[in-house]
Amino acid sequence: MFYKRPGAVFDYPFKTMWRHLRTYKWVAVMFYLKNKAYKRAMLEIPRPADEIDLSKPYVYFPLHYQPEMTTTGLGGKYMDQMLAIERIARMIPSDWTIYVKENPLQFFEFRGDWFFERLKALPNVKVTPVDMDTYTLIRNSQFVATVTGTAGWEAVTGGKNVVVFGKAWYATFPGVFQYRESLDPYQVAANVIDHEALEKAVSRLISRTGEGVIDANFLAISKHKNSFDKQKNKQAIAQSLKKIIAHQDAAIKAATQPDNTYVEADLVRL
Repeated sequence: MFYKRPGAVFDYPFKTMWRHLRTYKWVAVMFYLKNKAYKRAMLEIPRPADEIDLSKPYVYFPLHYQPEMTTTGLGGKYMDQMLAIERIARMIPSDWTIYVKENPLQFFEFRGDWFFERLKALPNVKVTPVDMDTYTLIRNSQFVATVTGTAGWEAVTGGKNVVVFGKAWYATFPGVFQYRESLDPYQVAANVIDHEALEKAVSRLISRTGEGVIDANFLAISKHKNSFDKQKNKQAIAQSLKKIIAHQDAAIKAATQPDNTYVEADLVRL
């Protein structure tokens, strides 16, 4: 994605703070000091370095960038990602590990002192280098765990199961397990994803979506950016909203009927 340039890692060095000092005054200083403390805390977490063994059973948990809707809006109580990691740590066998990878664009927001204290308190959790290849970690894991992250989508399309904690857009797809206390990690790991069934599930979801660009930033990566028509896009968005609202109204009405056959999974899609 355009906001995830290869090798991009957030930093706020002293020279940047000095450049911003005249405009942002004390805010720049606060930002610099908090980010420095965050970097120091990250360095204090024991790195597995030579201990990373992809042949031994582990769960991969890539951290979300925060704050964003993916956790704050769609994660519910699991906007606290450490809570999700603690749940996974309690669920898996004692000889399994959780490999946690920080989001390279993350800064001090939502990574306070207690975040690191709780992370260090879990003996079966290790933090990987931020530049470690995510696809390698996905491919060799028992399964992937995330709140609503793209890594879950990347996992199932590659044949790897995923446990989600929030309202992920792909939550009802084959190979996706919604977290619950009774979830069996061996069952999750052993599940075989039917790729044809996955393609059909994706097609059904796409058929319910609308057309239109609602974030101009995404035009930067579109092959149609040179022929983009703002007026037609407005009309497309309006029609799409009408379609989605009509479908939602029909779904809710069907779900409230005494003889409804509507399942909870269909409401999750909405």
